[in-house]
Amino acid sequence: MWFGIQAFAGSTALNILMLNIWDGWGTLGGDWNLLGLHLPGLLSFLLFWGLNVLVLHHGMESIKKFEVWAGPLVYVVFGGMVWWAIDIAGGLGPIYAQASKFQTFGELFWVFVASVTGIIGIWATLILNIPDFTRFAKSQKEQIKGQFLGLPGTFILFAFASITVTSGSQVAFGEPIWDVVEILKYFDHPFIIALSVVTLCMASVSVNVAANIVSPAYDLANLFPKWITFKRGGYIAAFLSLLTVPWKMMEQSTSIFAFLGTIGGALGPVAGVMFADYFIIRKRTLAVEDLYKLNGQYTYYKGYNYRAFAATAIGALVSLIGQFVPSLKFLYDISWFVGVLIAFVVYIALMRLHPPAMTAIKDSK
Repeated sequence: MWFGIQAFAGSTALNILMLNIWDGWGTLGGDWNLLGLHLPGLLSFLLFWGLNVLVLHHGMESIKKFEVWAGPLVYVVFGGMVWWAIDIAGGLGPIYAQASKFQTFGELFWVFVASVTGIIGIWATLILNIPDFTRFAKSQKEQIKGQFLGLPGTFILFAFASITVTSGSQVAFGEPIWDVVEILKYFDHPFIIALSVVTLCMASVSVNVAANIVSPAYDLANLFPKWITFKRGGYIAAFLSLLTVPWKMMEQSTSIFAFLGTIGGALGPVAGVMFADYFIIRKRTLAVEDLYKLNGQYTYYKGYNYRAFAATAIGALVSLIGQFVPSLKFLYDISWFVGVLIAFVVYIALMRLHPPAMTAIKDSK
């Protein structure tokens, strides 16, 4: 679903480019629409979706090579947007002189925490499947350095850029414009628009394929290795993204946050179980050979550890119950954190109260 959402977001930039180079593009198809999306928007979406699939078609090695030169384009796009915002607002002073929209710390706190939860929801899948990328690192030091520079370091820069551009649009136009693509509409130079759109599209493909298609491709390939390869898994995930009708999801920001809250609440418990198992139960020591044995210490009962499933289910239930019970909405607002904490505690308790047979034998020795 998130792959579809990001693909549609990128396609809106492509649609703007087509509007600027073809006068009749906007009226193509007349009033025909597919669930609210008119033909120009649908064609832009399918074309941009196809670009993502094309990168996937060349395999993981091509994705890595594409990331090397396409990834930095994100900095180019946002750097240009920051320069534009500062120029149109008359400097940084007017941008950061705006008053807060919140009157008390209490009003700010829960909005801030809910926003952080939404951001973590975006990264919830990558938190779990980061080994799909770090496995290619030559050393532990390299993967730590790469993650530190690529995630928190980059995110700080993007946060600064996003705040600056949104605040600049508030000063210039009287309303905050948070969507980079929407800002492109205010540019009146065709060349600048074309360059910005092409750069933005390449950057979007770079991020979308790596963050949202690699994980399901590997998951499906590992789940059904006899029938599904990495590429086939990616094709299946990409096709399913079309069925999620992402343009309907993006009609309202509340829908996006509701989706991210649900994703965070569902995947947070998985992360909680992983943290608890690795740091507390295993004490950061794994029997690598047993990971590949049918009858090793990680076999549990017929290959399944019910404690992990139970902890995940309980964590998800508690973190998501606020979506259905208004009095517990505060739990849903911080769903990822709640899910991680509950699953973490429950998993450790179940492993202590009823340890798996192989673990008990290993401990007794």
